[in-house]
Amino acid sequence: MSELPEIDQRRERMRKCCVAGKISEVEVLHENPLQGTDREELQRQLANTHIVDVQRKGRNILFFTDRGSTLLLTQNEDAEVACQQAPVTEHPSHTEIVIHFDDGHTLDFVFPSLKDKFYFFKTDDIRMMEPLQRLGPEPSEISFRDFHKRLETHSELTVHGALTNGEYVSGIGPAYADEICFQAGIRPDRRLSSLLRADWERIYDKMQSVIAEAERVKGNPESLERKAFLTPRRGTDRGCPKCEGPLSVLHFGPERSYFCPHCQDGHQAERKRMKFW
Repeated sequence: MSELPEIDQRRERMRKCCVAGKISEVEVLHENPLQGTDREELQRQLANTHIVDVQRKGRNILFFTDRGSTLLLTQNEDAEVACQQAPVTEHPSHTEIVIHFDDGHTLDFVFPSLKDKFYFFKTDDIRMMEPLQRLGPEPSEISFRDFHKRLETHSELTVHGALTNGEYVSGIGPAYADEICFQAGIRPDRRLSSLLRADWERIYDKMQSVIAEAERVKGNPESLERKAFLTPRRGTDRGCPKCEGPLSVLHFGPERSYFCPHCQDGHQAERKRMKFW
């Protein structure tokens, strides 16, 4: 699953690709991802239009046209967009929609998973777009007070589950949720009901610093300092960057979560129900 900094880099590449020409044709190979439209209407609405801007909201990418309409790509799993320069001879596997431009280059929308969708809206007002109405603020937009208020009543959630649920805080995927937990010294499977004020503050502070550092390295996890960050070690046989001990793995649905059982506090706070506010 893509994370905010990586999506920002991808969005900028797509913007450069899209604003380079006029749409000459839209090819819908399969209608499975389409929402709010069908093949014929999409082709009719986009013919001879220009994409004038590409923006991001959470993990979603928005393509704004010069006719005031918007394309919305959700990235709940692993949808990709490939910009191919002319001459284009083949498309990536799982390509479902291809936008052709008048200079011969294409924008290929790739959907390996049915969980990702492609929406068409006849408006550029994101407040009218139902998939975005449930999104919470991004990490840089939320105060500690609001962060705690949004989550405190969901005591059954794990820290990992809360961080990756876009309705509370948008844009954090499993890798950076693991990193936030690691930097805060808290296991990802801790229940919110067990957190003390100091735990909440550490999680919030590390959420801000982890996302800021990921943006600094332009979303490349291999550029993070290996002796300080967990992310470059996920899925490898390299141990904890702090104690060098082996990492453990948890499963949250299809997602794997990595943590250090020595440096992250286990469930010690489960026995401490008193909270100091």
